[in-house]
Amino acid sequence: MNLWWVVIGLFIIAIILLVISMFSKDSTNEELEDKFNRYMEEQSQELFSIKTRISELENTVFDQSSSTSETNDTVTDTTFVSENDTEVITDINDVEDDIREAVINDYAQGYTMHEISNHVGISTGTVQAIIDDYIENR
Repeated sequence: MNLWWVVIGLFIIAIILLVISMFSKDSTNEELEDKFNRYMEEQSQELFSIKTRISELENTVFDQSSSTSETNDTVTDTTFVSENDTEVITDINDVEDDIREAVINDYAQGYTMHEISNHVGISTGTVQAIIDDYIENR
């Protein structure tokens, strides 16, 4: 009989705790939601900043390449040598299509010329030439 009183008492305590938990505010959920919203806002601002910088760089490169293309109508035989690379490319048309696509994809994702050069395995000057050619022929 004493066991039934203990079970009933525990049951009543469980119901009281359940009712209290329903009416109390859960501040940890609100804090997590605030942190998540702040994080998402920071990420959105950073992404906007990156897109703006890429757009400015593309415009700068496009302006530079259009001014050089006005002075030289066609550039087919060009030599590019990077400061720390020894590879010399005499014609950017010698670069394979899959390497060219990898360079353009990396450039579109915002990687630097040096990062693209290391990733693809060609000189930085060749990367620059591929990107310039891509921008001119868009």
